[in-house]
Amino acid sequence: MKPEIPDGYLFVAVTTSDPAAPVAILGWPTIRRNTPEGDDYSWPVNNNTVRLRCKQDGLDMVRWAIVQYDDLPDDRDGTQETYRDGLKHDGTKIVHDLVKCKAIKREHLRIARLEKMLDLDGKWMRATGQGNKAEQDAVEAERQKWRDAPADPRIETARSVEELKQIRVA
Repeated sequence: MKPEIPDGYLFVAVTTSDPAAPVAILGWPTIRRNTPEGDDYSWPVNNNTVRLRCKQDGLDMVRWAIVQYDDLPDDRDGTQETYRDGLKHDGTKIVHDLVKCKAIKREHLRIARLEKMLDLDGKWMRATGQGNKAEQDAVEAERQKWRDAPADPRIETARSVEELKQIRVA
């Protein structure tokens, strides 16, 4: 559920020169209310103010555009399965760059694999120590699934971020 955006609040999409984070979304309060001075003031969106804000935020701006909040993708919440670094501005709105999102999915799987492999390595060592060949083979098959996960062909054939999110190690 998206929050209610106050009047006078805009969102600015800044395309940056950083390939790791090609788009920054800046919340932009054009009107400040209830300031300590007691007066409202205006912070307009224009080339000068956007350049200043980018400089303050350490962003190397290529271009910028005002975007509508409802047009922003919902998966910008910083959770494990987010594709925030795969966003781009297509000249009209913010969209996912599917090529980058596929690389992000592979990285998500590699991160998940690290944790899973620690657990599986312990199980394999126990099975080996106990001489349980059947358990060893079962654990090794599971370890191989995780080794193969980043090369899952479903990643390459995915046509949307939603499809990428559905890919799990079986």
